[in-house]
Amino acid sequence: MKMAALDEPKSLFDLKGWLIYFNLLVDMVVGFSRSGKVCSSLLSRTNESLLEKAVLALEDRYFYSHKGVDFRCFYRVLKQVLKRKKVGGVSTIEQQFVRTVLNRKERTLGRKINEVVVARLLWFHLSKRKILISYLGCAYYGYRLNGSDAASQTIFGLASDQLSLEQSVFIASLLVYPLPKTIKADLTGSENNIQRILEHARNKAPFWACNVERRMNYGINLLSNVK
Repeated sequence: MKMAALDEPKSLFDLKGWLIYFNLLVDMVVGFSRSGKVCSSLLSRTNESLLEKAVLALEDRYFYSHKGVDFRCFYRVLKQVLKRKKVGGVSTIEQQFVRTVLNRKERTLGRKINEVVVARLLWFHLSKRKILISYLGCAYYGYRLNGSDAASQTIFGLASDQLSLEQSVFIASLLVYPLPKTIKADLTGSENNIQRILEHARNKAPFWACNVERRMNYGINLLSNVK
């Protein structure tokens, strides 16, 4: 997915230019969400799937209570900086969706600010569930795996709305630890199970296998405590 890049206003004080710029970015993201480019079995469901629950548990637990930007994250970032830890886990689903559609991956303050502004504006144009399903339908899960259906079909031979709890948490874990090419090459669709995949990966990609297993256990524990 490649969207045409927009030039930012040259002056920080060009308010009209910035308004036009951000409106164009929002139009690009909303247009993508409403286009036929988002093909997902999740669209046919009226209730929340296990995959959606798994992704929210791992990526954005306050998704339905914030408006595109979770200000609790700023406190978490401050703590990480003060403790000299790696800064991470601070993007909402909206921000991740914006980043994916606009294909902006550079690690700059400017990109993050743009992301936050557009994510906040999305709240006025799309429903929360539409944003979530649109993101899952285009997110990157591994080598040549864009979209939750592509990932779930390749790995388990199932549509993403048919996954079990464990399978859902596995797919959700790939948003942070994408499936490596070396592991994908050995998959056999419906014959796969999670333990077999991880067992195989411990030889070819041990670091990836360890991280995915740890994130899976964390996600399953979170979901098991949800009543």
